[in-house]
Amino acid sequence: MTLEECPKREIREELAFEIEVGPLVSSNEHVLNCQSAISLYAYRARYVSDRTALNDREEIRRVLPEDLMKYDFPAPDRFSAKEVMKAFTLEDAGCILTIS
Repeated sequence: MTLEECPKREIREELAFEIEVGPLVSSNEHVLNCQSAISLYAYRARYVSDRTALNDREEIRRVLPEDLMKYDFPAPDRFSAKEVMKAFTLEDAGCILTIS
């Protein structure tokens, strides 16, 4: 599976809709402890289908890029969220999907 296929699979599994994955926006590695680290990748994406289902999630919300940092992200996600904010402008789709 490619990196670009991963968000498609996750969105399909978690929210039951399809996306088209665009260019990479951000990537970073976050060291969790002395023995492990995670790599995070953020991509532009657009809806292909708009039906949703909250599979194991409480809420789906569309937010404006400038409001993204109002959310309490885990430490590994903060860098990615800041990079996404820089990459998206109001001329873009105008909103970012957050999942909690």
